[in-house]
Amino acid sequence: MRSIPYCSLVSAALVLLAVDCRGAACDSKQVLFEEKFADLKNWPDLDAPSLASVKDGLLTLTVADGKGDGSLYRGDVFESGDICFAVRLVQTNHKLGENGNATAALIFWAADWKNNYRLTFAPEDGATNFKVDRSVAGRFLSVPWAKSAAVKGVGEVNIVRVSIRGTQAKYYINDQEVQPGAPLAAHPPEGGSSIGWYVGSISGAQYVWEISALKVTK
Repeated sequence: MRSIPYCSLVSAALVLLAVDCRGAACDSKQVLFEEKFADLKNWPDLDAPSLASVKDGLLTLTVADGKGDGSLYRGDVFESGDICFAVRLVQTNHKLGENGNATAALIFWAADWKNNYRLTFAPEDGATNFKVDRSVAGRFLSVPWAKSAAVKGVGEVNIVRVSIRGTQAKYYINDQEVQPGAPLAAHPPEGGSSIGWYVGSISGAQYVWEISALKVTK
């Protein structure tokens, strides 16, 4: 697996940064699915399409006041392989340290919205900034947060990847393997699983997230 190319963050080239970095973690493999975000037809679960837009291969979502948005891909199911996407918290009016932090997640081993696993991270929080969570019958299990210096902050692209082989999964953020706080029982759905993504906000604040290059490779 080749390393992610270095991208400079300058205000005049934020879009170029996303194009250069996105999807690098899943290069050089057989592509099973790739979303280039030319439109929203693959993401039917979006709650507020009026707050979502696509341009130049980037999906931009605005969420606020403790709400979130996301979708599961309904076109296919997947077994072993690598799932990755690039996500950036573009901006927020949230003051750090107030009322927690908003999160983004790559969803995998999903049967539906009530039964799935998530590699979740919080780009605002430098203390405890990622976890692998599991929802069972709509209830999230109590999984502790962990810390990784691999998580980048506001305005920076984070490339998130889950590498699945059977019932085993490894987790990567910006091409660095990260270890969740506690082991989780692995129960992928029989016959393959759905994938998806989610972005959120916290009460009293607005967040603008940017997603690009969701890909599944084998």
